[in-house]
Amino acid sequence: MLKHLADKFRTRRGLRNGDKQFIASGRITTLNAIATCLAHQINNPLEIIQSSIESLSERVPADDLAIADDLEQLRCSANRIHELIEHLYRLIRNDARDREPLIIGEVLLSAYGLFEKQLENRRIVVQLDDTVHLQQFPVVYGNRVELEQVFINLFANARDALASTPKPEIIVSLAPITDKKITMTFADNGEGISKDNLKRVFDSLFSTKAEGTGLGLWLCFSVIQQMNGTIKVESDLGHGTTFTICLPTG
Repeated sequence: MLKHLADKFRTRRGLRNGDKQFIASGRITTLNAIATCLAHQINNPLEIIQSSIESLSERVPADDLAIADDLEQLRCSANRIHELIEHLYRLIRNDARDREPLIIGEVLLSAYGLFEKQLENRRIVVQLDDTVHLQQFPVVYGNRVELEQVFINLFANARDALASTPKPEIIVSLAPITDKKITMTFADNGEGISKDNLKRVFDSLFSTKAEGTGLGLWLCFSVIQQMNGTIKVESDLGHGTTFTICLPTG
């Protein structure tokens, strides 16, 4: 259903330049439809999963800690999916609630922890700058789940770009604070992005992947923008891509 909505929206790109207002209106309508579709299509079976987890938890023997731990991980993952759907819906509505101080290195490490196994399985080497591990690193203000999802999306984007790279590598670094702003870069040595596509990578519903929804990088752009920051991309076709995030510090 999501792919159908995306294909339907893409057919409008052939309209005349004079129809830009109609296209913008169509994008808003489509994105709201996507958010509603996701909330309905995912939350319903998700409630069944959550109920099943609770039911199983009650039947696990008290001394079977391994199964209890597995069920707790499943519970946390199900809750996370629900939170992500809610946050996506809020982004569509441009709702900027639930701001809190965040140590950017902690959020990054949490995102990396969720994605680490996938990268290891593909033999992708990840280099994290030493400053990422600093526990006293200055804070930024935003929603933890949303910022974590930005980092996960960037890891996923790099993973896909490195599919055919002989020695795949991702380098994540934090630059020293200047003018009360922190800059972070995600660099990979993957296939790179063409100049034409580079202009559109943050567009909603734009994707060069056969199974892509075109929402990942748009989500990154929307979250960072709501945090009063910027995200930019540079790429050299055949040599890699670098995403640069700049956020105000607390």
